[in-house]
Amino acid sequence: MLAGLSQAAEGALTIRVFDYINVPQGLEKASGAARELFARADIGTEWRICRANSREGACEEITPKQILVKIVQRPWPNYHKRGAYGAVIRDGDVNVAAYIFYERLAEDAEVLHLSPEVLLANVMAHEVGHMMGLEHTSDGLMSRQFGRMELRRAAQGALSFSAVDERRLQAALYVKKTQP
Repeated sequence: MLAGLSQAAEGALTIRVFDYINVPQGLEKASGAARELFARADIGTEWRICRANSREGACEEITPKQILVKIVQRPWPNYHKRGAYGAVIRDGDVNVAAYIFYERLAEDAEVLHLSPEVLLANVMAHEVGHMMGLEHTSDGLMSRQFGRMELRRAAQGALSFSAVDERRLQAALYVKKTQP
């Protein structure tokens, strides 16, 4: 089996979402919207949700061939990136897991009159983009920080990966497919 790929969907990235806080609503909808963001870039994804505290859903053993996203309440105490909705944890040059800080995301969604599911979908896609090797850009889905323009585009379903990032994602997926 190829790194980052699911046995169930050959050629698709498997993203394991561990919900440690029991997201109040819309995690399935957000995962579906994130799947659509990747589909626009011609990347198939399979989003498998584990409600970690109750062990409901796709809570089977994690394999190295899956991308791991953890939804937690808030950033760890010594995390100082102001306004960040998530972060990727690295071990040397290896991206280990992406974290989503739900409390911060939900608060901003409420203030901005934006659906938390919409913001969550875009943040999950952004962090998975990092897990696939994408860096921050000046605008679009991989923006360093989602400003008003990005949030407005997200609400309209128009925020997406840039053409350059789409090619980088496709190349990263190709590399994963061809690794022994």
